[in-house]
Amino acid sequence: MASSLSKQSTEPSIDGFDSSKSTKGASKLRRDLINAEISNLRDLLPLPPSTRQRLSQLQLMALVCVYVRKANYFQQGE
Repeated sequence: MASSLSKQSTEPSIDGFDSSKSTKGASKLRRDLINAEISNLRDLLPLPPSTRQRLSQLQLMALVCVYVRKANYFQQGE
């Protein structure tokens, strides 16, 4: 009698990769790319390096939004 509780994925792998490992790899790659872009944003902020490094990712993104809004506001005034 086959147990329905212990279903194993019998899907064939694509290109020889296990689908669960492929998803984990894709997720890690996406996170790494996001973190690299956040690091690039951190370097662009006009703040002292010691201050930039202490910012959380959320604080960093909020400051970037403020900086861009300010730049757009003053550019429209010209």
